Amino acid sequence: SPVDAVIIGNLCAFVLGAPWLFGSSWNSDSIIGILLLGSLQLGLSYYLYTKAIPHVTALEAVLVPVVEPILNPVWVYLIMGELPSAWALVGSSIVLGAVTWRALGRRLSPTTSSAEAPAPLPLQP
Repeated sequence: SPVDAVIIGNLCAFVLGAPWLFGSSWNSDSIIGILLLGSLQLGLSYYLYTKAIPHVTALEAVLVPVVEPILNPVWVYLIMGELPSAWALVGSSIVLGAVTWRALGRRLSPTTSSAEAPAPLPLQP
């Protein structure tokens, strides 16, 4: 189930990040920020994502979470003017290139004809 996967993934992220969470100082701004990020930025986006999963193919469902962190430096640059480092650009290029190469390779592969290959099925909840 997409909802189960999202809950388990976020619980794992919480457990791994907890040492840094409890080692920081807290004030009202940080608490408000965490609540807004948790409910809007993560909560709303994951809610919409889990609702969309049954209506898209597996490749489309995987591309969204793969491309999202790659585009984060672009959004930061456009909104805040902060330039991504050279290594961030290299890493983004590698991930985007690998995903594109794999997707195109599977689509253009002459080893299976369209009559032999089954139609892609959307993910089921």
